[in-house]
Amino acid sequence: MPVSSCTKTIHLDVTAGRIPPGIELHGRWWWTREAAEARAVRPAQYKGRTPGATDRAPRRTPPDPRVPEVAAALTAAHTGDGPAVTASSLATLYGISTRTAERLIAKARTTG
Repeated sequence: MPVSSCTKTIHLDVTAGRIPPGIELHGRWWWTREAAEARAVRPAQYKGRTPGATDRAPRRTPPDPRVPEVAAALTAAHTGDGPAVTASSLATLYGISTRTAERLIAKARTTG
């Protein structure tokens, strides 16, 4: 049976008393195969998140106040009452990157 464990895990198991302390030879720690295999077949102490756990639910982000402004500007540009809305003009107006401005335009189009 192949045994592979993280060195840190082994040292934590020794500290917690789950496996017997090993022998130090030439600056390295060694354990018997019996001790390593006995630890390998035991179930893990940490099982991870349980299915349906609600502690990591998606967080609600507040709506971006710029989206309605961009939507209004897009509507005005579409009807001919305002200048064309471009990512570079929004980037200059809000002091953001052009990619963020593109995202604002996309969000304004879907919500407006």
